[in-house]
Amino acid sequence: MKFTSCGAVGRFHAFCLTDDGAILHSYRQEGGEWSQWQRSHPDTFADVSCATVGDDIHVIALTQTGITVHSILTAQGHWQGFLQLPQQPIMEV
Repeated sequence: MKFTSCGAVGRFHAFCLTDDGAILHSYRQEGGEWSQWQRSHPDTFADVSCATVGDDIHVIALTQTGITVHSILTAQGHWQGFLQLPQQPIMEV
């Protein structure tokens, strides 16, 4: 398992890459309550990382087939779909 985390808009966000390749997401609100872990995408992944840009959270992940994808969790709580990075070299997993 691997964890990565970042904060935005008064919340601490945690992402977990499970041993079977799922990316799970949970967040801690200002009051200290945690959300339930939810799967972020149905695909399987080999790596994941996140960063805060303004009020949004950007997630970048490497699929099991070596494709790098990117998604944004907006400050309003909406996910943009995972999109393949353009003109990227295929990575060996």
